[in-house]
Amino acid sequence: MSQRSAEEILSELQRVTEEAVNQLNLLQEEELFRLAETRERLVNEFQCHKARMTQQNREQIEHILNFDKMIVERMEFLKNEAGAWLQRRGSAKQQLNAYQQQYAADSWFIDHRN
Repeated sequence: MSQRSAEEILSELQRVTEEAVNQLNLLQEEELFRLAETRERLVNEFQCHKARMTQQNREQIEHILNFDKMIVERMEFLKNEAGAWLQRRGSAKQQLNAYQQQYAADSWFIDHRN
């Protein structure tokens, strides 16, 4: 397998990043995870070119990094949304469990309403 040039790697990194940002509000956790994996693979592949970076490479990397804040914000949004869902689910489950307790046949259950 031949080694790709720094320009080829950075072009692919820029392409996948820009494609993701163009549809960022539609991306779900799985797609963002795949994006992060792809970007990591490309960055690792670029490491061997690091010592010979040109000014154009640096500018392209800076351009790509400008999208990171938007991507991280989307990830944070999805994380918070999932956390809120888990909290609602836990609260509903706790309320449901209060009514599904196993009681002895001769016991009394009193529901105190406020």
